[in-house]
Amino acid sequence: LCSMWFAETAWIALLFREPPQTFTTGEDFHLSRMVRKYAGLPSYVLPVQYDDARTWGDTDHALAYARYSTGGKFTIRTRDAIWWAAVQAGERLHWSARGGSRPLGAPVVFVLVDGAAQARALHPMLRLMRACNAGALEGHAGCAVPLVVLPTDNGAACEALAPLLGLERRACTEPRLQMLTLRLNEAQPPDAAHLLLKTSHSSSLLSTPSSAAPTARADAADGEARATAANKRDEALRPRESRLEAQAMRALQAQAGALKPEAILFIDDDSPPARAMRQLVRLRKLPHVALDRAAPAWASAWVGTLSAEQLRAWRTRSVSLAVVAPQTAAQMEAVRASLDAVPLLGETPPLQILLPSTAPTALVRSARDWTWPPQPDGRAAHARRRSTKWVHLRAAPVSHLTRVAESWYPLDESEAFLLLAAGAVPSSLLYVFVKHFLLTMQTDSLLAVSLDAAGASGAAASIANGCGALFFPRAWSELRERAAARAQRSTEAAHRSQASETLDTHAPAETAEWEQVIGELVHEGEFRIYERKGPPLCAFAGDGLSRLAQPPDLPETLRFSGKSARLISEPIEA
Repeated sequence: LCSMWFAETAWIALLFREPPQTFTTGEDFHLSRMVRKYAGLPSYVLPVQYDDARTWGDTDHALAYARYSTGGKFTIRTRDAIWWAAVQAGERLHWSARGGSRPLGAPVVFVLVDGAAQARALHPMLRLMRACNAGALEGHAGCAVPLVVLPTDNGAACEALAPLLGLERRACTEPRLQMLTLRLNEAQPPDAAHLLLKTSHSSSLLSTPSSAAPTARADAADGEARATAANKRDEALRPRESRLEAQAMRALQAQAGALKPEAILFIDDDSPPARAMRQLVRLRKLPHVALDRAAPAWASAWVGTLSAEQLRAWRTRSVSLAVVAPQTAAQMEAVRASLDAVPLLGETPPLQILLPSTAPTALVRSARDWTWPPQPDGRAAHARRRSTKWVHLRAAPVSHLTRVAESWYPLDESEAFLLLAAGAVPSSLLYVFVKHFLLTMQTDSLLAVSLDAAGASGAAASIANGCGALFFPRAWSELRERAAARAQRSTEAAHRSQASETLDTHAPAETAEWEQVIGELVHEGEFRIYERKGPPLCAFAGDGLSRLAQPPDLPETLRFSGKSARLISEPIEA
């Protein structure tokens, strides 16, 4: 070397903490990286005085000389590859530290890809992200640059996964940041027990029977013993998942600190990298999208069309869901099955089931047995999500208007309310539509969006009599006050006339009252109803379910503009 190193002797052992990229050159890179990664110690280059040769170090090669260790085309290319491998593993560089909130100059998102199955599932999303960055998606701007994060401990090399991700194999090694690596299980020095076990098993496998002419039974027993010993050895030497999770967490923290991603995208499962991702986003409070393993390709692909700003706002726009219970348990089961089939993109909106006070026992039992959130990924994924389901059963009968108005009390203006009418069957596109609307539209002046077929009836009637609607907090607070005042007046009038109200039903008089309250609020001009275009996002059971929006209708369903949808402020009919 042309220089000399000064360090504690114990630190030098860290040179072997991970296997180096190569033994040809780069020992200086590797030692500095290992000391910084595992001991938190920086490396400093002492200043050189150009007019004083005594400060130049061993330039005469009096201590050692290896001509090709630092020079030559091959060596320079090799040292560059070592440097880029360290960058892909999350090393923080001076230029990234000075890069502000966006060291790469463009917004970046991390996309964890753990294995070939996830690569195939996330490929459509990554393809749309790259198309958006290339300006090939009309009407989309501000898209984030995806950086694929590979654990490299999933049994498939980067070169094998790259084509599945729509990348060339050279993306694994070329000097461009397209892929990051966690390099799991590369730092795995076996402890004494593992070494002893490995040695004992190796000696047992090399031993020969004492008998000069072993029988067939002895050969079979010996083969079985060899297989058992090999399995025990592999099991003992297999790294613990907790250790892999800790390694992934260390690498992810370094990568997030260096590159400052706008958001984290990953498939939510029980693998160590996914668990490390969940810890990272919780500790650093990073915006993230945790997709279900069972999410269809079209749903995850839609995430790739979102801008960096929309991805940052993903967790800030929440939805509460209420379902008006139908008349029978069989109808409830049908609604449950259809709603469970709607991709929720890893989220769990709170669910409230609105039961009438006269609900039969079977209907109440069906509501209480409804498992929420659904379990497409199995019980492990279900256990990670907090169950937020309430069964709302009034002891005393109330009007339909009162029951609906009391079903939601918004906590803040970032929340929205999705209300499905009794017996409504949602489209599989429903939650994607709701999330897209909240991330792309200004909703301060909106009362609601009808999910029914566009143009079927007047705006207020489509909200009150339709299969469902999406409501917004400012207008809902006003609507709830009006509904409470109207319900009070109706009760007083009923007492004066000594007449009984029609309660807990879906009679036309009840929905007419609900429609009138909505119409009054819209007529005053402060709030409006957004009438969308495209196929319906819900329908009543047995009433045109074949017309429900399907995945091929997604582009049309999500087209929000003055040409494809209009804001309605209609007068109340006499």
